[in-house]
Amino acid sequence: MTSTIPAAPISRPSAHTAFLQHTDGLRLGLLREAALRKELASAGREIEALAKCSLHDRQTGDAAGALSNLRAALSALSEQLTRPGAPLDADQRGQLARAAEAVATAQVFENFLSTGTLGARPSVSPAWEPAAPPRPAPTPVSAGPPPGPLYAAPPADAVPTSYDSYYAHRESSLFFDNTTNTGYAGVTKYFVGYPDEDHPFQAARALCSPPGGSEGLGWFSTATEAARAYAAHVREHPPPREEDDDERAAAAAAAAAAAAAAAASDAAAATPSVLQYEDTEWLLALIGAAHEIGRYALGRATEADVVSLRLARDAADALLGELLGFDLRNGPLRRSYDSLKYIVRRLEGTLYEMSLHAPEPAAAASPAAEPAAASPAAEPAAASPAASPRLLLDAAALAAARARYAEVTVDL
Repeated sequence: MTSTIPAAPISRPSAHTAFLQHTDGLRLGLLREAALRKELASAGREIEALAKCSLHDRQTGDAAGALSNLRAALSALSEQLTRPGAPLDADQRGQLARAAEAVATAQVFENFLSTGTLGARPSVSPAWEPAAPPRPAPTPVSAGPPPGPLYAAPPADAVPTSYDSYYAHRESSLFFDNTTNTGYAGVTKYFVGYPDEDHPFQAARALCSPPGGSEGLGWFSTATEAARAYAAHVREHPPPREEDDDERAAAAAAAAAAAAAAAASDAAAATPSVLQYEDTEWLLALIGAAHEIGRYALGRATEADVVSLRLARDAADALLGELLGFDLRNGPLRRSYDSLKYIVRRLEGTLYEMSLHAPEPAAAASPAAEPAAASPAAEPAAASPAASPRLLLDAAALAAARARYAEVTVDL
């Protein structure tokens, strides 16, 4: 009978226990990270497929199916970006970059077909709705210098635009006042009571206390000399200045802005923040949507829909003009931008060919009977962006993205 000798237990030296525990922790962390990256890549492919199905359905005229797929893609992308636990780092977020770009492309294309524009910058929200670009805020008009005595008129190229510049300009000017008998502020000509008949002009400055009092600055032979002495004294001893209307309005606006920011912060703490696309994802989506718009426009050209074709050309041309201001580095965005000019050229050529073979009036009017969802030309709001190219894009969001790109370029 053969006896089995039990194997000796493996004992780890106590001196290396901490190191082995650390390596085990690193191994488990790498395994978890690899599993997460694999899961994100799989989810990204599913989201990208939903977005592409939405684009295909919209191109074929199935608006309801396209919107359903787009909502599903937005919901899935939002869930992946707000996974419980630690937020996604840059590498993990990169696993969803293609999916985010595809979903944003579908949103921009939906914006074009709904509003006739590339729309406002979209967000990653299942409740997203197509929206036209926001109109820029009107430029505030300065109220000008505060009221006061009449001063010497400045040159036309040196008109003061604020209280401080107005006050500084006074220092190099004589002060005028049409209530005195000389026309100069603080200067009076006396016909009796002067100490010397060769010096009848007195410069004096009114005092606030006692009321009605004045401080004599001397007697002078001419009104101009007295005015210069008065101006020099005022410059050396300026009166206390209070905030003018513009400054008070600015302070009130700042207080209101602070209150609004505090209210927004409280609201943000109570409700989850809206997820936003990265700048590169949004810009790539705009270019991708331009390709989809070009494809859509060629289909509309077969129906002699010149209005939709012009809207598509205007949108692509406006996007090309905005992206010219970006300092793009070599990469996917640069290569995609280079393809944009060919879309504009193709749409321009199609418009030219259609102008050579203009359809009959009856045929040209036929697309107007199509449903509004089939063509942006049927939307009443589409005429306004065509008349105002700046409204074809979210100019404010593009300007902010351009500034961030410039900062990154300077840092590099």
